[in-house]
Amino acid sequence: MSGLPSLEDQIAILFATSVLYGLYLATLPVCLRWLLYDYDDWKPRRHINWSMLAVTLIIFVSTTLDTALIVRRNLLGAAHNVGSNVLWSNTAQAFLAHVQPLIADAVLTYRCWIVYSKSFVAVAFPVFLLLVDLACTIASAYWAQEQGQPKIINIIVVLYWVCSITLTLYATSLIAHKITVIAKIRSLPTRRILFAMRIIIESGLLYTTTCVMLFISFFTGTAFAQYFLSALNFQVVGIMSNLILIRVAQPPIRDTSQPTTTVQFTNHFSSAFASEATSHSQPKEHYLPGNSRLDVERGQTVE
Repeated sequence: MSGLPSLEDQIAILFATSVLYGLYLATLPVCLRWLLYDYDDWKPRRHINWSMLAVTLIIFVSTTLDTALIVRRNLLGAAHNVGSNVLWSNTAQAFLAHVQPLIADAVLTYRCWIVYSKSFVAVAFPVFLLLVDLACTIASAYWAQEQGQPKIINIIVVLYWVCSITLTLYATSLIAHKITVIAKIRSLPTRRILFAMRIIIESGLLYTTTCVMLFISFFTGTAFAQYFLSALNFQVVGIMSNLILIRVAQPPIRDTSQPTTTVQFTNHFSSAFASEATSHSQPKEHYLPGNSRLDVERGQTVE
């Protein structure tokens, strides 16, 4: 990145970060509610998705730490106490700015792996991109300590975001394609498939848009644009993750005009989607099974 923006610009960045962080905190309790408790009542879930819970808490810690570092940088700037005092915090923020999207990319790759019945062939390319991102994260943390190496850091940053954007687009397309193909084979309800596709596309589009804007700012933007978009992208990862978990864990929608249809994601390709249609005299709920509408979006399989 370029040098630090002016104090006025940093205050503007802090304001935007605080607003987004407040939105993130507003979604976090709701997200934890659906992860830990059933939708019928407030009884704890018998089967908690510990991996998604761990990811949610890790994102919370990293998001809170990044926001705290931004506040610290502003306080030091207001006190005219900059220089070496902000070197370590800038390095920490640069590292966190890479780790946060890396977590999002890892979760997306995991979901793709689940959808493709845990096929390593299907996720070979996303895993390769993920490893390149990890290497870039470690390299950026190292070279950030070196003075007079802006070209190397810029190359690392560009490579990181190219791989991250490519991974997001590729994995999202794979998941959407898989759902579409199996839905046609199994003749699944169009409304349910559109709901699943909307979650996948909206979440991928939101994250990709901020990534592309940040990527472009490295070539044409000022220091303010780079820091502002970096803070925006950082907060979007947490908000996006919470909103996905909230949307897929909402209570089932009642539909008395149609028989019950369920969509399940299992460990086997032949039963990746299982559709059951029953016609009884009494209406039943029309929903996706388990305690979520789309367990795959939470990285779960339904046994």
